[in-house]
Parts: sequence; structure tokens; C-alpha cells
Amino acid sequence: MALPKVGVELVAAQAAQFVSDINKADKATDKLGDTLGRTADKGSSKLAGLKKAAGAVGTALGGAAVAGVAALAGAAVGLGATLLDVSDRARTMRQAMGELGTEELQGLDAATRLLEGRFGADLPGQLDATRSAMANFGLTSAEAMDVLTAGFEEGLNVSDDFLDTITRI
Repeated sequence: MALPKVGVELVAAQAAQFVSDINKADKATDKLGDTLGRTADKGSSKLAGLKKAAGAVGTALGGAAVAGVAALAGAAVGLGATLLDVSDRARTMRQAMGELGTEELQGLDAATRLLEGRFGADLPGQLDATRSAMANFGLTSAEAMDVLTAGFEEGLNVSDDFLDTITRI
């Protein structure tokens, strides 16, 4: 069956319109591509500027961060040594004065540091003398440290044997 002439003309017209629409769409796509390309170029240039600024900030921050990390590392080493000293001191005190509670040990720690700083009294000697005074005279650790402090302040450590003397009594 042959198509009627009107049908062929109609199909040809529709095909021509279809081709025209495709050409318009192709031109619009080209125009859109150009616009997107220009926008991307502008964005790339802005992005490059931002990257450069971010790089400068990053370099500055990186330098500061490296310096900060180095300072923190140095502080951590110092703090680590300090924490080890504190840990050793706490262990020594707990071993020597194990029966004391936490608050009493803290008070004893403060008193022993005072005698170390003011009179150079060593921690083990102070702990031995304190323990001896507690056992022999029924004193608390605070009272025993008061006796030791008073003795040092009165000059009873002239021959550097005051703590030994208290320990032997």
C-alpha cells in the first residue's frame, strides 16, 4: 500500500521540522558549551587564586604548626620527665607510708617538699623519720612533719644527722 501524497508531504514536513529543531538544539548546545567554558575559565582563574591564597595560608599555618608541634614535643618531654619524677615520688611515699590515706599523703608530700626546698632534706630520710616519730610517739604524719620542720628551723641539723637521730629514737 502506497502512502497518499498528503501523507508523504506531511512526513517530509515533519522530518524537515525535526532536522530544523535538531540544528537549533545543536546551536543552543554549542552556545551553552561556550558559556560553560567561559564560566569554567573564570572559575578556574578564581580557583587558582584561591589555591594560591590557600597555599600561602597553609604555608604560614604549616610553619606555625611545625613550630607549635616542636614546642609541644619539647614541653611533652619536659612534662614527661616531670610526670616521671612525680610518679617516682608518689611511689616512694606510698611504699614508705602505705598506711596513710590520699589526703594525708598529699599533706605529707607538701611538707616534705618544703623541707627539701628550704633545708635540702632528702625524701627517704624525711619519710623514715616521720614513720619513726609516728610509731614511737603516736603522732600523725602532720604532727611528725611539724616536729621535723621545727627541728630544722631551730638549727638541730647542724651536723647533718637530725633525720637519722629522729629515726633512731
